[in-house]
Amino acid sequence: MQPLQEKNESIIFADSIKTLSPIQHRDYVVHVLCLNGAMSFLFHETHFNIVATDYLIIPTFRLARAFAQSSDFKGIVMALEDRFVSGLTLKSNYGVFGHLSLLNNPVMQLSPQKVLRCQQDLIRIRERLLEGDNPFNRELVEHLLMAHILDLYSIHAEKNNYLEAISGRNAELVNRFVRLLMQGDFRKNRNLDYYADKLFVSSHYLSEVCRKVSGKGASYFIERFTIQEISKLLYDQSRPLSRIAEELNFSSLSYFSRFVKQQLGMTPSEFRKSLHKSR
Repeated sequence: MQPLQEKNESIIFADSIKTLSPIQHRDYVVHVLCLNGAMSFLFHETHFNIVATDYLIIPTFRLARAFAQSSDFKGIVMALEDRFVSGLTLKSNYGVFGHLSLLNNPVMQLSPQKVLRCQQDLIRIRERLLEGDNPFNRELVEHLLMAHILDLYSIHAEKNNYLEAISGRNAELVNRFVRLLMQGDFRKNRNLDYYADKLFVSSHYLSEVCRKVSGKGASYFIERFTIQEISKLLYDQSRPLSRIAEELNFSSLSYFSRFVKQQLGMTPSEFRKSLHKSR
């Protein structure tokens, strides 16, 4: 089955993640609600499985690979262009916590009631997406999507007790840390002390707050953002490895290679080849 999509490809629906291969190396966030069967994949070179009642959110689709699904797999797949998601006017800052947590573990287990709610949300978004003759269609789709995202925030926060565990001060600290990463500071600065100094806290305190939010320290997320950017640059085969190392402020090509090998389990050249294999 061919994906259903808007003309601008901001939102793409499909019955199988394998039909999304044309956008594998573009900036998309992918949601999968598994209704039956099972699916497996690698994300940040960690193996994950999902089964019925699992909701998967891959925040960086380009870093996921080796997808396989059972013959009886049934689910709803939704791909959202990163720029489109960033443009939604959500007032909640919870997405920052969710993003950090999903980089660590992109799978949520849902109760039967939550599965039904998410299924209804996704079906309604898809139905509205196809009503192109409605002059208010884009706004309707955006608001339905925002309602669904808020549902996911609620499910995620409830399961992880984040709202109770994180004070307002710490929430703001994490927000500021993530903003530094999102604006690209990691391209030149991967030392934890740099971020701690910018945020006027100790490196230990910054790491502990991140650990409360996601289970991982601050350095983990600096590395995640870095390897995400590396994978994007490696996809361009015309770009020499030495140039990528220089752009990301690695002191030498050998250090760059060691970093990639440590993070992804393969050399930059090997990973570049894997990016261009059919998924």
